[in-house]
Amino acid sequence: MQELFAPGPLDEAAETGDLETFLAAIDSYRDTVIRLADQDFLAETLAGIQDQAHLLRRRILMTPGRMAESLAEHRRIIAALAEGDAESAEKLERHNMKTARMRLRRYRDFLV
Repeated sequence: MQELFAPGPLDEAAETGDLETFLAAIDSYRDTVIRLADQDFLAETLAGIQDQAHLLRRRILMTPGRMAESLAEHRRIIAALAEGDAESAEKLERHNMKTARMRLRRYRDFLV
């Protein structure tokens, strides 16, 4: 994950709006975290909602500036995981989810 989120291609994807490249990285991140959690029930539950979650991530990432914001958030989460700081990683993940919800509300309000 550190290599995937290292400065380089994902920065370019965020700058150019390359949603497919960015989504592939986010999906890889999520799949890795779920696999490493070694929680079969969690994995099965999330697999059941994967299509809906992917669609929501796509919509959220389409909002202006969200890819760069998300990239920075994921880099901080990955750094905490690499340091073995599970508490910080969890707090950072919750922050990522909170900012994503805020972006989803903006997207919804824009459409309505």
